[in-house]
Amino acid sequence: MPDLSDYKPSDRYMLRSLHGTYYLIPTGQDIAMHRNAIKLNDTGLIIWNAIINGVSMDKIPSVIRHRLTADGIDMSSVSDAELSDDAYTFIHSLIRQNALMTAEYNDSRLHSGNTGSLSFDACYKIGGLTIGFNGCTDCLDISLEDFRIDRSNGTGSGNNNDNNGCTVDQLWRLRPLIDMPEFDGHMIIHTVQLELFESGGWYVMTFPCNRHLLMCRVTTDGTVAEFFYDHRDMPEARTELFYGLRNVFLVAAQQHGMFALHSASIKYNGYALLFCGQSGTGKSTHTAFWHELFGTPYLNGDLNLTGIEDGVAYVYGIPWCGTSGIYTTDQVPVGAITLLRQASDNHVSIPSPDSAQLLVAQRMISPTWCIPLADMNLDYAGRLQDCCHILKLSCTASPDAACVMKAYIDNVRIGGITADA
Repeated sequence: MPDLSDYKPSDRYMLRSLHGTYYLIPTGQDIAMHRNAIKLNDTGLIIWNAIINGVSMDKIPSVIRHRLTADGIDMSSVSDAELSDDAYTFIHSLIRQNALMTAEYNDSRLHSGNTGSLSFDACYKIGGLTIGFNGCTDCLDISLEDFRIDRSNGTGSGNNNDNNGCTVDQLWRLRPLIDMPEFDGHMIIHTVQLELFESGGWYVMTFPCNRHLLMCRVTTDGTVAEFFYDHRDMPEARTELFYGLRNVFLVAAQQHGMFALHSASIKYNGYALLFCGQSGTGKSTHTAFWHELFGTPYLNGDLNLTGIEDGVAYVYGIPWCGTSGIYTTDQVPVGAITLLRQASDNHVSIPSPDSAQLLVAQRMISPTWCIPLADMNLDYAGRLQDCCHILKLSCTASPDAACVMKAYIDNVRIGGITADA
């Protein structure tokens, strides 16, 4: 038996009830490592709560027996050895998935610099947020020009403003590499491509594989972001900066109630249809079938920013779209979010409420760097179910899949969509 005194529940997992079903949901580094949520049955929940309350391993079988008996379950035919084996198996699975850990984290502070006076060289309107930019616009991806606005039209809700009266929700500020501060912050995520730290009111990102954008940081409230960059205007450098901008934008968007889904989208009779799935499940292929068969226009080929206004879910145009090159500046009400799954035939089903909430949250790329941020994503995924249809499409990589999906949508009149609307 493991000695539970050597372990503690990981602060990167959160216990949440989704429509009456309990899950341990990973955040931060464990999401970066593609760890799955852990679904708990009654016994698993009892064991988890016992561990949290400091119950020793040898006492857990009796706790299980007492709790299940109190719930009216006849435990007379179940031996203590069987209960002990079940607890042992479950606890070892928690250890394997890092839900129980022995490591301690060091908490330290980043030496943050003063953001100084604000001066905007350009303003952008993305997903309803007004962005102020301080730096050389030649370093920016050309797609941002579609979102550029006159500085006098800046009407954000934030406290950042310049001498022209432009008020913005988030400030982007380019700084030279020589200004890059030293730091030893608390590490949240470590991958080959990204190291993420938190300290002193900033999220700090370093990019070990980059050659031009080496570090960026954003205040935890998303209002100010700084990019330590070599100011090259070559394509590779612009691409690195472009994706750095996306990372900090999603922080601000989340703080304003907007969340990004890894999905491809089309517009059908005035409504957005979003298709989500893991890489390789056919999001782009499926939307291409719709486009070719039914003439539906594309909205975004890889990433959709969504939000809820007055009980209606919307998708907002953003420039980030993976490598698809497909994006729009439009704001469109959402008719349905469909979770794709590869199968040998094509059929549509409705996932259970807890499964729908969890699967949608898992398809988000909005920050899950700590439990409060992961909770925001999970809560939003739950509220989406009241605003649009959440569906599951088991499908082949054939045009018939789009025909089956369209027939279902026309039949149930999703979001007011009908075949002749």
